[in-house]
Amino acid sequence: MGLVYLKRFPKTEAGIILRHLIRKLHEISNHKDRTRSLIKNALPNMFYYLDDSKIPKSSNGLECRFSYLKNNLNIHRGLTKKNRKNFILWYNYFKYNP
Repeated sequence: MGLVYLKRFPKTEAGIILRHLIRKLHEISNHKDRTRSLIKNALPNMFYYLDDSKIPKSSNGLECRFSYLKNNLNIHRGLTKKNRKNFILWYNYFKYNP
């Protein structure tokens, strides 16, 4: 509401400083609101691994698999979308099926 009473381009130094402070306060409150809603929405789904022992505590295993896949895809950069999809399917088939 404070920005409504200030000009868009204040001429005095005090007006410039006040406008800058009000804009920063608005950014801080928006950032806090976003963070609060993110935590509030994510909290119910964060601790499923405590109840189910089959779920790993971290995603390091998945990240490792994805990094190997990304490295192999980078080696074969010129693939079309269809061939890229087939490459991923065959890669997973040969890598994770004994």
